[in-house]
Formats: sequence, C-alpha cells, structure tokens
Amino acid sequence: MCTLCDIRHGTGEGSDAGPAELGSAALFAYLTGRPLQATILIDACYHKFGQGGIYMMATAWCDLFLDWLPERKRGTPVHLMWKETDTGLIRNADQIPPVARWAGRMIASRSAGDDGASQALFDGLPDDKTVYAEHLEGLLQALALQLQARSAGGAA
Repeated sequence: MCTLCDIRHGTGEGSDAGPAELGSAALFAYLTGRPLQATILIDACYHKFGQGGIYMMATAWCDLFLDWLPERKRGTPVHLMWKETDTGLIRNADQIPPVARWAGRMIASRSAGDDGASQALFDGLPDDKTVYAEHLEGLLQALALQLQARSAGGAA
C-alpha cells in the first residue's frame, strides 16, 4: 500500500532514476508546495526518456494514487464526477474544463486497467508544448489535491 511517506522517501532525484521514480519525486515536490521542483523533475524525465518517459511518469502518478485508495479494486470501471469545492455541486465530464476532463479520464483508464485508453488519451494531446504542459499539470494537480484531501481525512 502506498502512503505519502512512501512518496516522500522516493529516490526520484538520483541519476539512475527512471520515469516512475522521477514521477514519484515530482508528485512529492508538488504535494509539498514546490511546483518548480516538480517541473524540473518532469523536464529531466522528458530529456532523459522522451515522450514515452513522460507517459510512464503520468501513469505512475495515477497508479500511486490508485494504490493509495483502499476502497478501489483495480481493473474496475469508474464513473467520473467532479464536486465543486465552493458550491458542492456535482458535475459530469461534459460540464468541466477540458484539462480536468482529460485528467479524470486518465485516472479512470488506469483504474480500469485499460492501458490502451490511457495511451490513446496521452497520444491524443495536441502537438503543442503549452497545451501538453497544461494537461500534465492538470493531472498532477488533480492527483495532489486528492492525496492531500485524503491525507487530511477527507476526499476532495
């Protein structure tokens, strides 16, 4: 079972680190209020492993999160909904911004064990560095918010 402590003690900053380790370190950096360090680690992953490494990093983020959820059985489909923190309203995928929708679908595809859907979502990102970075940051932010909320005893 993965815990925030496991993420905290990842070895992602070493020279032998692979995409999953770099991803773990980037997620921990983001969780601890160091988004610039997270960006540096993501950039290091890209330069060392290319786009394939970034895909492996993003799926590792999702898998770390999903491993931390005791109530989830891996390989089962999920229904995506978003709760607005200020109003409490529940939204479906058609009612939220595209970046949040993409992040939710990445998490859901990993939860369902659908590697093909995860890869298709990743491959479907526009060939635009800004849009690509926005989607990766959106995924990282969504996972970090959920981990922080669950660590505090609730769910976002």
